[in-house]
Amino acid sequence: MPFVETLWKKHGLLSWKTIKNPIALDRSRSQYLISTQLELEFESNNLNGLKEAMQDSETSRIFVDLPNFTNAQPVTQ
Repeated sequence: MPFVETLWKKHGLLSWKTIKNPIALDRSRSQYLISTQLELEFESNNLNGLKEAMQDSETSRIFVDLPNFTNAQPVTQ
């Protein structure tokens, strides 16, 4: 995540946190064991910072690096 912070700070990334989710609400094994929340600065509810970050040519480096940390397919929402 420090790598993401380095690349997306210019797009308004304020902070991030990684959360362990081993158990779902129904007490079964969670489909998503680990999730990360990104906090981006939004001016007047404008999503341009996130759009710019996702379209930045450097962002592909983030997704290329993911297999070094997980074999799961990333889900973005």
